[in-house]
Amino acid sequence: MKLEKLKKGDKVGFVSLTNATDTEEFPESFQNAIEYYQSLGFETVLKQNLQQNYFGASDTVENRITALNELIVDDEIKMIVPIRGGTRFNQLIYDIDYKLIRDNPKWYGGFSDTSAFINLIQKNTGLPGFHGLDANYHIGEWKKFPKS
Repeated sequence: MKLEKLKKGDKVGFVSLTNATDTEEFPESFQNAIEYYQSLGFETVLKQNLQQNYFGASDTVENRITALNELIVDDEIKMIVPIRGGTRFNQLIYDIDYKLIRDNPKWYGGFSDTSAFINLIQKNTGLPGFHGLDANYHIGEWKKFPKS
């Protein structure tokens, strides 16, 4: 399956699928990531409360899957990017709705433990994904952004 090329004005949805994001440095780092994507011409969308810690995860399994599914069915979202990697992604593997993903094709990224996410999507749907930097702990730590 072929996906459309991303273009300025497209919406990028961020989702926290893994470890908690309630660290002291998170708000500034994630804001840097948002500004980076916006500097490339993308609109950014977030539908989660990120200042939570549910036993080391960003939220319950049910709430993380719900947040992911909301982005999947949103026709305006063209790419979904995990906010960070982390071992707690493995809690979601059996709850991901691959038919929903296949029926709502978009770009998916991942890094570290969320690499499993893009591999599972490719295996179960045939959609391409990209192994790239997560929003917070890689892009968000940049202090100066490359010119787009």
